[in-house]
Amino acid sequence: MIPLFKVAMAPDALGRISEVLGSGRLEHGPKMAEFEAALARRLGNPRVLAVNCGTSGLHLALSMVADPDRFPAAAQPSGGAARARC
Repeated sequence: MIPLFKVAMAPDALGRISEVLGSGRLEHGPKMAEFEAALARRLGNPRVLAVNCGTSGLHLALSMVADPDRFPAAAQPSGGAARARC
């Protein structure tokens, strides 16, 4: 087999992946909550929500735009993901 590229990852990546796989919670587990909190701090916006794929993110964003009464964050200037240009 001819390798097409070399995957670059942090030295501790395999251990962290094993930790998630071993937890039995592949989505919306404690690591997801840690990621959302870290991203919220970095962005300076407490309204952060991680989703499992791009399609889910687009669905959420379009739902927020289509029904701003149900999703008031979409109407705010600091709405974060709701302000993404689709």
